[in-house]
Amino acid sequence: MMRPWSTAWGISLPIDELSIVNLSSTWLLLPAVALVLGAVLSSRINISEKSRSALQHLAAGVITAAVAADLVPEMVGVAKIPALIIGFSIGTALVLLLKFFGSDEQDSDDAVSEPGQVFGLLGVVGVDLFIDGLLVGIAIVVSGSGAVLGIAISIETLALGLAIGATLSHGRVKFRRILVLMLLLAGVLLVGGVIGLMATSSFTGDIKTAVIAFGAAALLYLVVEELLVEAHKTGDTTIGSLLFFVGFGGGVILASVGE
Repeated sequence: MMRPWSTAWGISLPIDELSIVNLSSTWLLLPAVALVLGAVLSSRINISEKSRSALQHLAAGVITAAVAADLVPEMVGVAKIPALIIGFSIGTALVLLLKFFGSDEQDSDDAVSEPGQVFGLLGVVGVDLFIDGLLVGIAIVVSGSGAVLGIAISIETLALGLAIGATLSHGRVKFRRILVLMLLLAGVLLVGGVIGLMATSSFTGDIKTAVIAFGAAALLYLVVEELLVEAHKTGDTTIGSLLFFVGFGGGVILASVGE
């Protein structure tokens, strides 16, 4: 059951179809805008790897909070163990398959210049962004707001945009082309979000439980095998570790305010 979004003063605002549309517009557009903004910034100014690592730690913390506060309660609150197992297994299998088939592709930190390299990199990124959008759409329906995950994915896409913008700029790709490519990727994220929103809204019972479990598995993979792995390429830092816990604490607080 979706929880109503409340103000900090305890005034309950019920979630109806119109408010879901408004929320989806906000929390789906924010990650898309952050992606394009990150690419624009990094193509114009030099963003250090440590700064990107800090953003990745922060995003990992907020995403973990979203899983703990929004998705886990929905899974443990229902006695549908087979659906949980199936959904979680499908989510785990999908992300591991994506990792297997994408392991030989161009790294987002390596400069690219040839068209094949550019489209190979963007193809892998596009799949990741589609799944990110899908998960935000799921979270909007499940939590009744999607605020925590929307903010978390926005931080992630900002860091991703910074990395891709720097990669394409170092490969001497023109700024106008970078902007067009990033707008296309942002569109992929939005398509994923709309599909996730519509599908989860129409599902009930076991299927909805399986979808939630699928989302939890995909988000845990995103934190453990993508964000933190990329963040630690620059080495372990106290600030990075601190930002993970700041992100988690802030996400839990935000979810609590929304109860």
